Amino acid sequence: MKIKIMLLALFLFAFIAISFFNHPAIDDYWSANEIVNHGRLGAVKHLYETVSGRYFSNFLMSVCNTLPEGNVWIFKVWPALTIILLWLAFFYFFKSLFKEFAKPMELILASLAFVAVHISNMRSLFEGLYWMSSAIIYQIAIISFLVGIAAIRAYWRKPSFHTAGLALFFSAVLPGTSELLTPIYLLALLLILLIAIKENLTKYLILSCIVVVSTGMVITLTSEGNHHRINDEHLFCGRLFVSYRKLLLFILDCKYP
Repeated sequence: MKIKIMLLALFLFAFIAISFFNHPAIDDYWSANEIVNHGRLGAVKHLYETVSGRYFSNFLMSVCNTLPEGNVWIFKVWPALTIILLWLAFFYFFKSLFKEFAKPMELILASLAFVAVHISNMRSLFEGLYWMSSAIIYQIAIISFLVGIAAIRAYWRKPSFHTAGLALFFSAVLPGTSELLTPIYLLALLLILLIAIKENLTKYLILSCIVVVSTGMVITLTSEGNHHRINDEHLFCGRLFVSYRKLLLFILDCKYP
């Protein structure tokens, strides 16, 4: 068991070591330019109105970008931090589900293995891990999904303000990070709600998370930034966004002037 953990940790350490040679690229410079022109919080507002409704990823890219000060250290630290956060998220997720059946070492092994498989199967390591502007969207969304579901399960086991706060926080973060993963998360919450009803478990936290996620989806998908970005997008994801957004606007009977 310990040898397997050490081998997986060594495998992941290679990706962590490489991160310290990383440099900013493409949108990282563009984001820095927006910060220079509008200020950090002003850049968040500007991006929301002109480019994307992803309010949380816009916030992270604007607040964490160190290029306006002439520094690149965050771009070297971010991939390593992302790997660590992914491992913690998978560990928390597995612990919340299998705490009664698995030993701590087995949970550590499983979480390391899933992070290793996740990184190995990335279509592009550059976009998925080392390009900060892209990694924030993809990896923070996955972390939010895992921690949000795990916190609800942990709350069922032992209700606390801490676990409820985690569930609600990441339910708000996810729709502001990735529009495509959010519907899956919402579906998972609805399935969990059905389980809660069947097993006569507390439903208030799940219902609150559903409200928070739904509100975040509305804020993201009805933003002017998404409206402009979708109209200029010719890829499959753009057409998907068009259908997704039109459905939401039809339900809300909301139209842009």
